[in-house]
Amino acid sequence: MKKSLLTLALLLCTATPALALDTLEPFPEKASSVEFYLGYDGIGKKAKDGGVFTQNFQFDYGITDKFSLYLASEIAVSNDIASRDAGLTIGAYYPVLDTLHFDIDVGMEVGANIYGMSMNAKPYLELTFDLNEERTWGLYLLAGESIGGAAGEGFTLATEIDVGTYFTIKETHQILLGYSMALHHQPGWEFEGSTIAAGYNVMLNDNIELVTELGFNLPVDGEKFTMGLNAGLILAF
Repeated sequence: MKKSLLTLALLLCTATPALALDTLEPFPEKASSVEFYLGYDGIGKKAKDGGVFTQNFQFDYGITDKFSLYLASEIAVSNDIASRDAGLTIGAYYPVLDTLHFDIDVGMEVGANIYGMSMNAKPYLELTFDLNEERTWGLYLLAGESIGGAAGEGFTLATEIDVGTYFTIKETHQILLGYSMALHHQPGWEFEGSTIAAGYNVMLNDNIELVTELGFNLPVDGEKFTMGLNAGLILAF
């Protein structure tokens, strides 16, 4: 079930509430934020093979102090503008356990691929383990089961896993390192691919966060090693 670069880039964009490396944090009641990201995937490919430009927009809202809702849109366009795709996602998450060192968040999202005329649903779980009382260093595991399908093509199942660590090096500066992978098991078993990424997030003031990320797409089935860049702003209200 080989996917085009454009489809793969769009799927990588539509993962859980954090559109770049980050951990889940519930919004206070009636608090909200707007997120905007621009990215490029395919650095290192030949010009004829092309890369993909991506644009993401997300709105987050705290229904209660723990229950948070988000609505996201994704657009992907090949660098020759010959291929394009778009998607919409709505989701929610809730912290079922919040202790000094260990947190568990559960969530659910539903998305639609507009040009591909397909839909996707994904329940997911995030485990966060803070390694000190100040919560400046920790580990996280984000796992989801993606259930998708398109008219006339049956349905697909894929397990998506993200693991990583985060360090707060200053009060407003955070570094994140992560590994993500996807394994399809319906129809048939296929390793979709994996990415190693590094992120650097900075709070510019009390309401604006700058998010940057550099990803390395690990080769599969003879593919070439490539890189991707992603940068955005989170505006809190």
